[in-house]
Amino acid sequence: MAEILGNNLHKAFKELGINATRTYKRTEKPRYEVWELSKDDVKKLKYSDEWQDDWGWFCHSNGEHRGTAFDYIIINGVGILAWQENCKKDTFNCLTDYFKECLGVVDKETMCAYSAYLAKNNGMSLGQLWSRLEG
Repeated sequence: MAEILGNNLHKAFKELGINATRTYKRTEKPRYEVWELSKDDVKKLKYSDEWQDDWGWFCHSNGEHRGTAFDYIIINGVGILAWQENCKKDTFNCLTDYFKECLGVVDKETMCAYSAYLAKNNGMSLGQLWSRLEG
């Protein structure tokens, strides 16, 4: 099984015959969802020549390695090992605040890659990471 970060993917899944399970959904903007699906279905998504504008967006990553994440920080009340680097804070309200305020990340692809790495590094699935740290 594999996990992807995305939003509004129901039409894509239906049209491409993909069976996926949503493991996280953020209803506030910006909207994010985490989906669990087979590796073959991730390939279907990645290499679809039929992608429509109303099929939403997604990204998949095995993780971005910025060096070892060994700083202990608190996100949404949960302690994790992450990168602190030039950031003076060690406590954040949510995962997206951490990405933006500490790492300067606002694009979906980099957020996805860092999320995948942080999930693995902290013994969580991508869905668990987003559920616990984003709320």
